[in-house]
Order: sequence, then C-alpha cells, then structure tokens
Amino acid sequence: MAFDTATKTGSVAITYEDQLIVNYTRKSDISHSKRLLSSIELALKETSLTLEDLSGFGVTIGPGSFTGLRIGLSVAKGLAYATGKPLVGVSTLEAMAFGLPFVPYLICPVLDARKGEVYAGFYKKHGPTLQRAFPEMVLPPKDLCQYIHEPVIFRGEGIGLYRDLFLQGLKKEAFFVAEGRSASVGACVALLAFEKIKEGQLEDISSIKPHYIRPSEAEIKWGRKGVRSK
Repeated sequence: MAFDTATKTGSVAITYEDQLIVNYTRKSDISHSKRLLSSIELALKETSLTLEDLSGFGVTIGPGSFTGLRIGLSVAKGLAYATGKPLVGVSTLEAMAFGLPFVPYLICPVLDARKGEVYAGFYKKHGPTLQRAFPEMVLPPKDLCQYIHEPVIFRGEGIGLYRDLFLQGLKKEAFFVAEGRSASVGACVALLAFEKIKEGQLEDISSIKPHYIRPSEAEIKWGRKGVRSK
C-alpha cells in the first residue's frame, strides 16, 4: 500500500506486484488526515485485505505540502511500526514523472511551492526505466526555463499557475499533461515502492524524514532566533 499527501489531490493505492488493484484519489477541502485515513479504510475494504496482508508501505516524502508530508509520513511510520512491515519513501516529483507513459522528451514535474516559486525536477524515460537528469530544486518559474534546452513535457499542479510563463520563456517545444490524464501519484508511489522493497532499499522508520527542499517556516524562525542569540 502507498499513499500521497504531498499534493492537493491525495491518493491511496494498493498493488499486487506490478499490477494496480485499487486506487483512491480525492481532491477536496477535507484535511489530508481525514481524507487519508478514510481512503485507507476504503481501499482495504474493497480488496478484502487487512493491514497484516500487506507486504509493505510506500509514501511520498517530498517535496510538497509541508503539513501533508508530515501527516503522510506519520501515518506510514505508524502503520509500518504496528505491523512490522517495511517502509519506503519516494520522491513526489519522481512519482509524478513515473506516471507518464514512455515519451521521448525531457519530463519536468512541477509543484507550486508558494512564495512565487515552484518545486521541479528533470527526468528521462528509457523504456520502463526512469532516470533523474538533474537534482530536484525550488526556484522562480521563469528561472526554470533556463535549464531546458530540448522539447519538454510538464506535469503537475504548478502548470495551472505558470503555463503561459513557461511557454513565453521556452524556445523549445513544450507539452502539458493535465492531472487526471496520467496515473495518480499514489499509484506510482506504490509501483516504485514495490521495486525498492524487492531490491531491499528500505527506510529506517526512526530516521526517515520529509524532503522539503526548502526549509520549513519553523526551521526558518528557529534559525533567525539562533542568529539573534549569538
């Protein structure tokens, strides 16, 4: 079982090996905590499975909503600890890129990072294999265009805000995939987590943390307080 709480459209999925058997995607004003727990319950009910039947858990670890990431990781760690099953963390951007079918273009998943910035990454697909072409980053959307020198396909909530800006700033072809036209992030996390579990790439439940890329507000405030105290 895997779930995504990093994006506005949260999702929960269960796979059997590399086959998706159930997927719940919900976009609403309900908090991730309430949405996640009810979706987990529905997914188990539909498949007639219990938590003990699952072979492990996968969860988005960022970037994305700070609150959503903390909720998702807390639930995932709790379930893994209670059941003794392995836990795998998956990059939100990697899962978004994985959800696209094979395309001969650069793949750029984009999430709104607020403050006039976006979270973005660059990936290439070689058949079923996904390769990261550049480290994940947070930056103003106009600056993102400076890294793109070939045809690119965008996916993610960020394109709704900055599509026109991307088109203006790019000299190469650009394509945009609307959400709902590709596999849910939760489903992709489940498929990626299955491969990682097979390869033994497991997380230490006590030390796994969200990958924010940008410091959280709490960390920023703590840092300022530390600077003033010197």
